[in-house]
Amino acid sequence: MIPPMEVRQALSHIIEIRQALLGTQIYRGHRPATIATTGVLAALTPFFLDKLPLPTATSWLLVGIVCFLVVGGEMAHDYYYSFGSTQKRLARHVLSQFTPPLFMGAALSWMWCNSPDLPMAPLPALWCLFYGLGLFAARPHLGRGVGWVALFFTLAGLALLSPSGQAT
Repeated sequence: MIPPMEVRQALSHIIEIRQALLGTQIYRGHRPATIATTGVLAALTPFFLDKLPLPTATSWLLVGIVCFLVVGGEMAHDYYYSFGSTQKRLARHVLSQFTPPLFMGAALSWMWCNSPDLPMAPLPALWCLFYGLGLFAARPHLGRGVGWVALFFTLAGLALLSPSGQAT
């Protein structure tokens, strides 16, 4: 019979091995093309703002929701219909890394939209920054191209917040 201490050690080693494997795997539910599509949508939005019968803040909020639904919908579809248990575990791990910037962007948007004294122009720039930071946080588990997309979003957010940017 195996002594109880050896069983506990073996289980501990199995957990460590699973964590190490999780750190080396690539999550397949967050594709660079989908993320880039949201960037193109956001980049094209300013050209249509004056044609929409909505206030600017509402238009940008709708664009943010559409982008969230595009990426989130793809992730949810893959999670429920395509992934095995390992990819599902990895999906939860990636989502836990991406969630803090996502919630911060949502909380800041809610505060911003409920403060009539604040100008709405910086909000899309802040969304770009939070999205880029979320992608950078989850990047070790995402495809190689996602790093470039994350860099684009982060630099675009910084450019929009710069003195020569549109968000000033």
